Amino acid sequence: MGAETRKTAIGAVGNVPWGTHFCQFYRTKEDLIDVLVPYFKAGLENNELCIWVASEPLGAEDAHVALKKKVRDLDDYVKKGQIEIIGHDQWYMKSGRLDCDRVLQAWIDKERHALERGFDGLRFTGNAFWLENKDWEKFAHYESVANNGVGKYRMLGICTYSLDKCTTSEIIDVVSNHQFALIKKNGEWKVIESSDREKADKVLKIHEMRLQALLDLNKMAEASQRKILDFVREQVIKITRSRFAFVGFMNDDESIMSVDNWSVETMEQCAIAEQPMRFPIAEAGLWGEPVRQRKPVIVNDYDAPHPAKRGFPQGHIPIERFLGVPVFDGDLIVAVVGIANKVSDYDESDVRAVTSMMSDTWRLLGRKRAEEALQKSEANYRAIFNSANDAILVHDVETLRILSVNRKACQMFGYTQQEFEKITVPDLTADVPAPTQESALQRVKEVVAEEPQLFETLSKRKTGSKFWTEINLRLAVIEGRKCLLAIVRDISERKEIETHQQLAGQILECLNRESEEVDLVRDVLRLIKESTDLDAVGIRHRQGDDFPYLAVDGFSDDFIKAENYLCCRDEAGELTYDSSGRPVIECVCGNVLTGRADATLPFFTEGGSFWTNNTTELVACDPQEAIQGSIRNQCNRAGYESVALIALRSGEEIVGLLQLNDTRPGRFTPEMVRSFEEIGASIGIGMARIRAEREVENIAKFPSENPHPVLRITKDGTVLYANTAGSELLENWGCKVGGPAPEHWRRYVLSIFESGLSKTLEAPCKDRIFSLIMAHIVGAEYINVYGMDITDRKHAEEDLREYRSHLEELVQTRTAELTQANERLLQQIEQRKRLEKEILNISEREQRRIGRELHDSIGQQFTGIAFMTKALEQKLAGKLPGEATDATEIKNLVNEAMDQTRGLAKGLHPIDLDAGSLTVALQELAATTKKLFGIDCVFKCDGPVPIDDTEVATHLYRITQEAITNAIKHGKTNSIAVELARRKDDLVLTVQNDGLDFPAELEARGTGMGLQIMDHRADIIGASLDVHKRVEGGTMVICSFPDKRC
Repeated sequence: MGAETRKTAIGAVGNVPWGTHFCQFYRTKEDLIDVLVPYFKAGLENNELCIWVASEPLGAEDAHVALKKKVRDLDDYVKKGQIEIIGHDQWYMKSGRLDCDRVLQAWIDKERHALERGFDGLRFTGNAFWLENKDWEKFAHYESVANNGVGKYRMLGICTYSLDKCTTSEIIDVVSNHQFALIKKNGEWKVIESSDREKADKVLKIHEMRLQALLDLNKMAEASQRKILDFVREQVIKITRSRFAFVGFMNDDESIMSVDNWSVETMEQCAIAEQPMRFPIAEAGLWGEPVRQRKPVIVNDYDAPHPAKRGFPQGHIPIERFLGVPVFDGDLIVAVVGIANKVSDYDESDVRAVTSMMSDTWRLLGRKRAEEALQKSEANYRAIFNSANDAILVHDVETLRILSVNRKACQMFGYTQQEFEKITVPDLTADVPAPTQESALQRVKEVVAEEPQLFETLSKRKTGSKFWTEINLRLAVIEGRKCLLAIVRDISERKEIETHQQLAGQILECLNRESEEVDLVRDVLRLIKESTDLDAVGIRHRQGDDFPYLAVDGFSDDFIKAENYLCCRDEAGELTYDSSGRPVIECVCGNVLTGRADATLPFFTEGGSFWTNNTTELVACDPQEAIQGSIRNQCNRAGYESVALIALRSGEEIVGLLQLNDTRPGRFTPEMVRSFEEIGASIGIGMARIRAEREVENIAKFPSENPHPVLRITKDGTVLYANTAGSELLENWGCKVGGPAPEHWRRYVLSIFESGLSKTLEAPCKDRIFSLIMAHIVGAEYINVYGMDITDRKHAEEDLREYRSHLEELVQTRTAELTQANERLLQQIEQRKRLEKEILNISEREQRRIGRELHDSIGQQFTGIAFMTKALEQKLAGKLPGEATDATEIKNLVNEAMDQTRGLAKGLHPIDLDAGSLTVALQELAATTKKLFGIDCVFKCDGPVPIDDTEVATHLYRITQEAITNAIKHGKTNSIAVELARRKDDLVLTVQNDGLDFPAELEARGTGMGLQIMDHRADIIGASLDVHKRVEGGTMVICSFPDKRC
């Protein structure tokens, strides 16, 4: 009905519109009088026809008496026929049996008669106390029909049910068949909404509508562009529940938008003459914002000021809300879809729906343009062929051999043009069973004999990865040759959307079943795991201050034991609290559950979720910078690389968390996470509904039926009431009903009365532990105590503390062992280095001694021999010329031996320790090498590089000497270059040659005696040594060491 509201005189309900149909759960006759008397008094005072169908415990006579106490002229109202108070047998059982169709028609007739007699409408009530079990199903159906139909009439209806007579399932039926329910809680009437199921049904219907629209769109391959756009436009209106829509196309530079596609209702109401309309984007109002901002634009209050508004032209339709969505082809905006006047606010779900539809539409239009262009012009088909959005493969009709492919096909399948010519159709498909060449040819015959074929198949890339494709097979004449044209479109994204929409539908259906919460959640997890092939999934829910797992699928027992509880505890096992007095919830789960997910950080989303495809990279980051909190790192330790944490919401409240884990990296995409956020909202609504139904069920129980303790204690500490479980608690305290509560409890009671706030305590009772909520009752001189058995939870927490303590002991023990082992290893390394250094020093001293001996002893002897030989040569020159010649040859040999002895001595003891010059020694080494081996050996030093440390200079010389020897001996080199240079704060010695390439297997250290000695010498002086193959061939040795002068 319209927006006109009527007074109910029920404080919790207030004013309601015509067509409102709700229910009341009562326990006593007074409960009925409390609600129905003011309800009918307001109806009489507001000119409404009133019908009161009464039953026990408040019969027709008692109802009349109760109403007359508040309406003194009630008899006058009765006489003029404005109110009827009758028994249930006169209304529901008029024919001796329950006839629901007759009762429904009777209400409609009463409303018609009321209006004919000048009343504003009909106000009625009916009590179901008389209803028998055999008629319940029929009556529930009657209520459902009435709930769906009452909105069409000027009626207000309230149906009353006894909580004592209704079972849990019957209570749920009643709540579901009314717009809301009235229940008395803590002495006050409260409203419980019953719209959660309707919300879930609406979400499911919207998902089904989206999926059906996409399926229908993809069947329109042969339709014209106008028909396709008309269909998509009307579907967008239907899915988003809008009234108006348009589709505008952009020119090539995105400066002009042309609009000639409007919704039917727009054209009926719009009085603007110029069509199509051209909008310069620079001058356009809100219509141009999606192009200027390059993103969707939502305006839910069109009357509010907006900097982009330019005003309406004459004859424009009125706008209340507006959503504009740009359509992209790559980086280019090619179109804009505008929708307006949704019945409620636009949100991100509308953006996703429009984007999904228009993306598929643009791809379909692009494919049609390519197909039409190919049919119209063979001359320019190649340019269009290669610019098409879809892959195109041209086959020989007889053999199916691939004749040609476009660029998109190469990109899509990963083959080159030449590789395509060598493969067959079975190489491109991943269908099971795999098709054969014969079966592929059979499909071609069907194309030749009948019409073009459109089908979906699972295709395969060159890498072996699989993806869904849609293939359009048709005959074509290309360059005078009859060919088979296969237009292939990647529909992986659409298939993923369909899969997630199907999953969302299955989950919604599952959540709408009647079952225990944990069973429903297990079924939901099973559906998610089967659909996604993830390794492990789980759902957490609120339990007190913590969020333990409600159900899991795939996680190990050890993982659950370590991760089940999230609240941080101190060494005594007590909860820790933040500065605001809230429990501290650890790790990334805590960020999501407490709403601390910062969307500006890379791991969080706008929807408050967290996801990563590589936990190893995450744990390597600074947790304060990455997530603004701490990380437990249990997921990564368990081998999970891909992790997503989705908040489960009911409205603004976070009621739980969906956890998705997989050992494989890269399992999530942003679209997949957004889809699970939508699914998470449905799961959250379902869990909230189940929780509300459980609350109704608990309210429906008497305290005596409650298996947990229920107590009532007065302000002075006297125990007024205790149920069976509460009596056991009193006995454990040494108290009884009628007597005083323990002293510390009396103090708690007084503090509650003073503060007006409830208090939660834990109390042991024999072998059980209870959590007791002491609730303050407004206006009463007592408090109620409600208990919950938390023994299992406390034992689990204790087990967890012991497990963590044991784990910590193991870690400490292992750490101590590793520390000791590491210290021993370091000592051994230091000892080994000292020995190596001593060996090299001994070797160096021995070489110097031998060098000095060669120079001082043998060298001097050779010198004396040389002088004696010279004298002998002179004596024989005049007397025996022949012998003089022999003496000359002996002298030359002695001189050569003397030169070699000096060179050998300098090689063993090359450096003048007093001079402190390495460069001179290296220059002489290069010259000696060139002279002795006949190869090109040069030394380069751009500036003075003084090295005052004799030990460092000696080791550098020996490294150079060994590098030159290796180059000559193993490298077969023709050229050697030695360089000593300064690089920033380091000195760098380089020895490179053009000989044989340095073997890759020798680049690891310690694979040769010469390399080992060079490496040891570098370690001793604190240098690094790198030996590798040169890019241009040969070997390069680089020794870098710190310049101590810097």
